[in-house]
Amino acid sequence: MTFVAIGDNCLDVYIRTDQTFVGGNALNVAVNWARAGRGARYIGAVGDDPAAALVVSALEGQGIASSDVTTLAGRTGVTLVELNDTDRRFVHEEFGVGANWVPTQLQLNELTDADWVHLAGITRSGGIVEEVKRRGARVSVDLSTQADLAGLHGVDVCFASAPDSLDAAETLGRRIRAAGARTALVTAGAAGSVAVDAEGSRRQAAQPVAVLDTCGAGDSYIAATIGALADGRDLGDAMRVGTRAAATTCTHAAGFPQMPTRTLPWMIDTYYGYADATAEAHDRRTPEHTTS
Repeated sequence: MTFVAIGDNCLDVYIRTDQTFVGGNALNVAVNWARAGRGARYIGAVGDDPAAALVVSALEGQGIASSDVTTLAGRTGVTLVELNDTDRRFVHEEFGVGANWVPTQLQLNELTDADWVHLAGITRSGGIVEEVKRRGARVSVDLSTQADLAGLHGVDVCFASAPDSLDAAETLGRRIRAAGARTALVTAGAAGSVAVDAEGSRRQAAQPVAVLDTCGAGDSYIAATIGALADGRDLGDAMRVGTRAAATTCTHAAGFPQMPTRTLPWMIDTYYGYADATAEAHDRRTPEHTTS
């Protein structure tokens, strides 16, 4: 089976630890599929800056071809991450060239052999869901924490996240179903996850684990749940598989195991200059962050 993730990528710059990892919702899902031994493709865009090489290298290092990655003039996306104890906080997100990027018609035409296509961090305007469905693939969408419920008609599974409350997750799941998705799967952090489909709702508790970093746990949940559903497992079983995968991701830094890159001076000069929202984080940098 062939699994395709379309959408965002970024550098996760950890502002207190002088470490940079490759991530992004769609990219993390594709990498998790590849690490599970599934045929995985990633389609997305990077800038024409030094960060792009880190993204491409990470993909290829995980066995995913970079031929589906488009290079555009501008900056690669970045997320400034502050790790407080074991929980991560996004200080600033800059989507770079991926903010308005959509796959070309040629790229969509090449999806005829895809069994499952996952969309994350990408606009659904223009009928991309319908385009993919016409080619015979099952389609999932990741809303992340966004409240945009447009363009969900015909989506097989819609993933979202809610505050640490299963009640709030179920409420959001019902809204997603009303917007046209067949199944809603909403994660709620340490509280667990909720599924809402035509048969009603069901809840899955989170798996207790010694947490190092929660970054990317939701993406691991998505990848593993999709894989289980594609294998023919029922929804409840798929949720348990996803929960175990998310727990595992919480035991290591970043969305998948990788060697970090030191946060180099060009990263600091570029990324800390994005917006006033980063000023406070810039002032809190530890001494090693200020070395040149």
